[in-house]
Amino acid sequence: MNIMKKVLICFATLMCCVSGSAFSQSCASIGDSDRRAYCYARQGNGSCASIGSSDLRAECYAEKGNGSCASIGDSDQRAYCYAKQGNGSCASIGSSDLRAQCYAEKR
Repeated sequence: MNIMKKVLICFATLMCCVSGSAFSQSCASIGDSDRRAYCYARQGNGSCASIGSSDLRAECYAEKGNGSCASIGDSDQRAYCYAKQGNGSCASIGSSDLRAQCYAEKR
């Protein structure tokens, strides 16, 4: 088998695996009820009002255009919200995990 054929087979196999795992992921697989409700709201299959956590609910409303990042109590979550809207920088987020997530989403 020539090298190009091997590369194409490898690529096709990889794409098959990646797309299969992407389809198997859903909001229903999220264990945390607030994160699950947030996921459903982002997909348009739920409401921000059903989220128990006030900060996550505020982030949901801000993302949907019905609220403001300013109403988020946690400073890192607020900075993350502003960065997602283009009104802030990922560098201003203190939490290394949230900052890394912010930078990853900006790519």
